[in-house]
Amino acid sequence: MSSIEEAIAEEGVRVGARVDIRTLKRISAHRGINVVLYWEEEMGRKGDYESDLADYQHLAEENRPFITIDAFLKFFTETYAMFPKPVDELLAEIPIAIEITAVRTYIPKGETETQTLIAGLMPFRDEMEP
Repeated sequence: MSSIEEAIAEEGVRVGARVDIRTLKRISAHRGINVVLYWEEEMGRKGDYESDLADYQHLAEENRPFITIDAFLKFFTETYAMFPKPVDELLAEIPIAIEITAVRTYIPKGETETQTLIAGLMPFRDEMEP
């Protein structure tokens, strides 16, 4: 396990854990870790982001069965723009717990540096707390 993986494990981010999306947002922003959220359970459990990205490159990100956390939060913010609250306050009121399915390193296509990837499953609507 790398030192980055150890550090995020201390924050509760490990395979099988349910983690508040705000924690993942903070980790992604402060540590530069790529966080990918899956809508499709089978794909999310497989967690092969590079292959999935290649298979769905012809679709806009919002139409894929997975989305980066940054794109999701942008969409979430735009959807709830009518509410005069910061995104963290909205997420506190509409908690989203992501089930972590993978924490690993990879080399993105066209790059030479290793990056850390956290993959997780978005909850179904009936699994979200009111």
